[in-house]
Amino acid sequence: MKRKSFVSLSVILCACANLEGFAANDWFSGKPLALHEAHQAYVEGDFRNMAIKIKGIFERGEFGPQVQKNAMMLLESAHSEAGSSGIPADWKLPEELRLLQLDLVRRQLPDSVEHALKLFGRSATTAKEIAQLSIVNHRGEVVLDKNAGVGEWWVSPKPEEQDRFELTLEDLEEPQPEGLYFVHAEFRNGRTWSAWFLLSGVLASSSPKLHAPTTGEIVTSATPTIEWDDFRSPEFQPSEKRSLWLGIGKSHPYQSVFSLWRRNPKVSKVTVDRELENGKHSVILSYKERKKFGEMWLGRGASTVRPFFVRADESRSLP
Repeated sequence: MKRKSFVSLSVILCACANLEGFAANDWFSGKPLALHEAHQAYVEGDFRNMAIKIKGIFERGEFGPQVQKNAMMLLESAHSEAGSSGIPADWKLPEELRLLQLDLVRRQLPDSVEHALKLFGRSATTAKEIAQLSIVNHRGEVVLDKNAGVGEWWVSPKPEEQDRFELTLEDLEEPQPEGLYFVHAEFRNGRTWSAWFLLSGVLASSSPKLHAPTTGEIVTSATPTIEWDDFRSPEFQPSEKRSLWLGIGKSHPYQSVFSLWRRNPKVSKVTVDRELENGKHSVILSYKERKKFGEMWLGRGASTVRPFFVRADESRSLP
């Protein structure tokens, strides 16, 4: 209890020192009340109630960005305290869904950085039973919407994976901001489901470093070796789950002719085990760090995409 009190007080003093209309000593007089109640719930170890109080801060709309920022800092401190069990919520996944995860992805391209937002999961039977899936922010603005075409809807074509689905927005110039969001699903059996979650701390500030191949490199082996640094983002917390996915494709890295996936990865080098065709290829190196809010996973994605060329039959440069 003493350790939690100290951490919470530190959060208050650091985040609220410059808070307009709320000096650090205002904490002791209970202003603003909603933030006081969230901090009090944190000190008591009641992370479920803390999250509900933070939800109210966003819903009421009467507090400025500095109060919201303080609430998000408190939430991140609670995630660190809660560990792998995550932040409990007052809802559960419906029986129609076995998994639901939202990822914010930072993608490093050769000359720029772009972002993506991906909602994916697994249904209890087949993803075709999902009639609608959407996310809106606390202001009611649509973020993702399957039926409205806000995001690309995908269901795995593999017979053994037809429970897998994704709803993805690609090529975003700006990442999705932190805050309160609502997710809604409708199923072909007539049932509906809605829940809320607090999105925080899942934006990576850097991407993994890929050593080989270099950008535009011409490799003379049809089975090149890919080398990189094992990656943890600056935002990574020890309680978070890590995974790695590496793919190589001739037209697009996600349409891969070679791929590698690892949970809790330690590998930083792999040799392609099948011959690549001559010509241009792309490799994507992608790490995921994830944590739980209720029964939903929130992922911090960081990836690097790099084009290279295969010329296995000769070593001269491409024109």
